[in-house]
Amino acid sequence: MTEDFDDRLDSLEDIVRRLTGMLVAQHATNERMDAYIEAQQSMNERMATFVESQRIFNAELVDMHRDMRSIFERLDTRMGRIEHLLERMLPGSTNGREE
Repeated sequence: MTEDFDDRLDSLEDIVRRLTGMLVAQHATNERMDAYIEAQQSMNERMATFVESQRIFNAELVDMHRDMRSIFERLDTRMGRIEHLLERMLPGSTNGREE
């Protein structure tokens, strides 16, 4: 009977050793994961900062595009006026245009 008890105790001790080994391995994994999570949070913060600066830059580009469109519209109008004046000043001229 003591032999059965000793075998059972050895078996339980073996289970405890294995569980302890698993616990140590899990703890090491958890520490690595904590480091990965911390690094990821840092990257996320930098990415959020970048995204915000990109939004500001994009808004500035939209404003610049609107300004450029307005400038080109005024240039088209002025160019039309210049062409009209040249036609009046140089009758019979095609002003460089093909007819």
